[in-house]
Amino acid sequence: MAVDRNQVAHVFSAAVDRDGLLRARLDDLTTDLCNGTPATLVQAYMSGRTITKREARELRDLVDQLEVNGTRWDPSDRIPGGRVGPRSI
Repeated sequence: MAVDRNQVAHVFSAAVDRDGLLRARLDDLTTDLCNGTPATLVQAYMSGRTITKREARELRDLVDQLEVNGTRWDPSDRIPGGRVGPRSI
């Protein structure tokens, strides 16, 4: 959290965006509980859950894109229809 005390009313704002915070927390969780293996975290999270065909397709698309060397997924890369695109490193 950042604060600007130069104004009459103090203005507070997030120092880290939501996606950055989420990635950092999930990285910590993956490291602490899953020996740094994201698949273990996803398997534990998805165990016993029901997902729609659309969600299953989106997950398959994500995995397909992550398998391409030199790319990573970024939530800002969403494209129409809920699908996601890769981002080059």
